[in-house]
Parts: sequence; C-alpha cells; structure tokens
Amino acid sequence: MCIYYLHHKYSYFSSNKQTIVRLFLKLKHNKLIINRVKTIIEKENLSVNAFSKLIDVSEARIRKAIKESSDISSSIISKIIQQFPNYSSRWVLTGEGNMLLTNNQNHLDATNGVLVPFYGSKASAGHGLDLTNDFIEEIIPIQFAKEGDMGIQVYGDSMLPSISNKDYIIVRDYDFASYQLFGQIHVFVTEDGVLCKVLKEIDDEGNVILESLNTSYKDIRLPSDKVYKVYLAVGKVSFDKFI
Repeated sequence: MCIYYLHHKYSYFSSNKQTIVRLFLKLKHNKLIINRVKTIIEKENLSVNAFSKLIDVSEARIRKAIKESSDISSSIISKIIQQFPNYSSRWVLTGEGNMLLTNNQNHLDATNGVLVPFYGSKASAGHGLDLTNDFIEEIIPIQFAKEGDMGIQVYGDSMLPSISNKDYIIVRDYDFASYQLFGQIHVFVTEDGVLCKVLKEIDDEGNVILESLNTSYKDIRLPSDKVYKVYLAVGKVSFDKFI
C-alpha cells in the first residue's frame, strides 16, 4: 500500500485559512483495499454476486480483483462506502481506525470531512486547452466540502495570486441558468476546454464574460451556447509532501 503523508493547506477563497496534517492516499497503487472489501462481503454474509449487484458493478470485475488481490478503482470504492454506511470510510480506504462507525459518526466520517473525488480533468487558468474526463484519480476527505463536490487541478497562472499553477480546487454544481454569482471564481466547461475564471458579467447579447485575476490576461467572451457546464469554485487544496 502506497501512502503519502501530506501537509494540506486548505484556503477558502474568503479570508479563512487553516493548516491541517492529513492522510493522502494514492488509491490506484493500493492493493490492500480489496482485502477489506472481502471482509465487508464476509461480515455482511453476502455472495460476490449479491455484493456486486448492491454496488452496481459487474460480478466478474469484483471476482477478478479478489482472485488476483489487485487494486480496484476509486469509483468502485466510493460506491462501496455509499452502499455500506456503517463501515468507516477511513478504514475502507486506509485500514486505520475502527471498522464500524459509532452512533456519533456518519458514513462519510464527518470528523475528517466529506469524501471528495478528484478527477483527472484539468482546468486551464490560461487558455482552456484541456477537456474533461470522468477518471477519478483520488478520493480525499475535505473538511469544508459538501456531498457532490468534486476536485480538479488548475494549470496556468491567470488566476494568480489566488490560485497557483497545479493547485487543486473544489468545485460545486449549481443552477447557473437560474442565477449567476458575479465576481466569484468558477469553472466553465466550454467548447474549447475547461476554464477557471471569474464570472465578470453577461452582456446584452448573452455572451459570458470571463475575467482573470492576473491582470496580464485579457477578458474572455464566450457565447452562451458554447458554455456546456458551470461549477462554482468553493475552495482550494494544496498538497506539499513533507515525508
């Protein structure tokens, strides 16, 4: 099991800041999680077939992982944690702590934060050349997050000083068509890629005007029909390995 201990600097886009030492797990290298999955199957007195149906994953995929003691994707792990809320997510992910939760804990281990999937998608704080994909690279407990939030990495320097190159941000879905939060940092999924920018305004022609915090960048004007999805950026997470 490959585990990295990281120094997490959580900085909200407001003035609130805190520094927390937390466990960061490289899930795709962890080959011991499947052993804990086997434990859950046994404790719940389930067949592999019944377990697979409960988490909506093919039986062949689970059997292969068990037979070969191989790793399983973080998306499957997330389904297991959601389907079996009496098991500690921390225990499932790391093997640490109590296996079963007490009455004072919820299934997302609220004392450690909500589990947030970090996707392979990259948002450009520059020119928006990277397209989204749905590969989950990590699942990490984040204290200020809400269920449904996602993490993506930002590339470029157009959002300095708030967001640096390769920072990770937490984004939240909201009904952009019904109301807009002008002056706030957003992530825009567009025809040309994914952009991390400030929502400046919507002009009389319906174009969405995006602004960089770095004044060396010009505003971007996007036709509304070229904006496919909008997320609100609610926080930033920086990972600095100290061990």
